[in-house]
Amino acid sequence: MKKTYTLIALLICSFAAAGQFNLSCKFLTYVEGGLVYDHPMDGRIVVTNEGPDIASGDTLVVGFIVSGTPNSLELEEGSYTIYETEEVFVSGTSLTIGSAELEWPTIGGEIELCAAAFGVGLPSVPDFTGDTDSTDNTSCITYVIPDLMSNDDIGASNLKLSTIYTTTSELIIVTEGENSSPSANLSIINLNGQVVQAENIGLTAGTSIIALNNLITGVYIVTIRTQEAVITRKISIQ
Repeated sequence: MKKTYTLIALLICSFAAAGQFNLSCKFLTYVEGGLVYDHPMDGRIVVTNEGPDIASGDTLVVGFIVSGTPNSLELEEGSYTIYETEEVFVSGTSLTIGSAELEWPTIGGEIELCAAAFGVGLPSVPDFTGDTDSTDNTSCITYVIPDLMSNDDIGASNLKLSTIYTTTSELIIVTEGENSSPSANLSIINLNGQVVQAENIGLTAGTSIIALNNLITGVYIVTIRTQEAVITRKISIQ
């Protein structure tokens, strides 16, 4: 059973710590240090018990740290997610907690987003108190929050993205509008959040062709970033 409490509620509740423990935490889908554009994102975290067994009925305090501020797994600022164990949390096993489709408010910008297992019981908050090894209690990514700008609008250049597609060795970008050439940073990102190719390009109305750097078969995220906008698209390389 999982319950979410506000920070104020946590301060007046009496979740007892279960002695010394050792938890580690990571994102289920994303790797440490990755750059993530998924909308919605996979908000599931994996908490592993690296220490002794944790009794049934104990409470695990988990959540996100968003640019230094604690949040619940439901993105309630100043809150934590309290997960009550329904059975013994056996040493060496893991729990997956959170939403597979986590929607963010459309405020735009980049943030440091960390998955965090604070510990067992209230005394562990917010500094992992009681954990015998707090070096692996968090795992952080850079997350690009969606904004309200049209997904196709490249910005003040009056260019609009028509389509992006691939051939066996090239990325094809087709735009419409004025024949201007804004500078743009193009990144190709794998599904682990790793940038596998980056280019500085000039965009003009019509077709732009970028050679691909021997990328392996799979699905990738393409981002085009100008001073006015960030556009993301998924591509498939066969």
